[in-house]
Amino acid sequence: MPQKNPNEIKMVVVMSNLDMRLATTQFLSHKSWADVRNVLGFDLVKSILTDEKFDVIFTDGEEASGGTESFLKNVRASKRNHTTLVICVHAQESVKKDEELLKDKLFRFWSLPVSDLSLDELKSDIEDLRLKAAVVQQAQNAAVPKTFDVRLLNAVILGVREVLDFYFDHNDVDFGKPNYRKQPLLERSGITGLIGIQGDKFKGSMALAASLDFLQHLSNKVFPDQEIKLTKEGSMDLIAELSNQVVGRVKMRFGDLGLNSNIGLPEVFIGKNHAVPHKVVDTAIFMGLKVLGSLCELELTISQAADFFIDETKSVVSTKNSLMFE
Repeated sequence: MPQKNPNEIKMVVVMSNLDMRLATTQFLSHKSWADVRNVLGFDLVKSILTDEKFDVIFTDGEEASGGTESFLKNVRASKRNHTTLVICVHAQESVKKDEELLKDKLFRFWSLPVSDLSLDELKSDIEDLRLKAAVVQQAQNAAVPKTFDVRLLNAVILGVREVLDFYFDHNDVDFGKPNYRKQPLLERSGITGLIGIQGDKFKGSMALAASLDFLQHLSNKVFPDQEIKLTKEGSMDLIAELSNQVVGRVKMRFGDLGLNSNIGLPEVFIGKNHAVPHKVVDTAIFMGLKVLGSLCELELTISQAADFFIDETKSVVSTKNSLMFE
């Protein structure tokens, strides 16, 4: 089977006048870049427009229920062809003065006979429209970050919850609403623990940014019988150990999903505007945590291979009152 030419311009011709429809189809087909469909009847073309995307529709609109204006509204209402160029040939003078039709920037009137010059200009216009559409799509893709399998997110949340429940009462930990960033924060202030995690089909890193109040609460839980005033070194040791425990538990929960992984050694960064060198600069999920009123933030970024997948039979087991994604 011959490969489809991506530069072909898909056209559909639907006209009430049989001779005009056949002549227009024949003339358009002489162009090597034209992929032309000849459709009999306006009811049939509605079904075709639902299933296929076209670059241009040639019509006279005369037999469409409600006339040309109604036909154009049907085209604009279709999911696949709402941005398709519509060309009306051999239109009556009353149609050419229709204000609603004239407002549509992708609707044009052509006189017969159609010339080669008109078709060459049409080809150039279609190429411009395609380029603009590609730019818009690229901008939309950049603005909307990709998402993760919810089971990955559940594994992360459950792993974090299990570690914090070891030190704090369950009700002392409040999870904020998880959200996405197009990339992780590469600069923070305060103190941050960072640790990498990598599997066969994915790699990434997790950052745990904590306030000093949170670390003091953690120190009080780790050393309940001692009044310890945190030092810089003590704070760095605590955030490193907590990061190691959290990612270790997340690794175990990833294992529940059939994902084997290895984790790196924790790194700690401290001070104003310190760099956070994530292993992967890609879409990140983050959530704020409040522990006994003190704040910290967890941020995970993961890059997945094209063939990454999780067995549909695998899942993580929810625990009572744990925040889980549906």
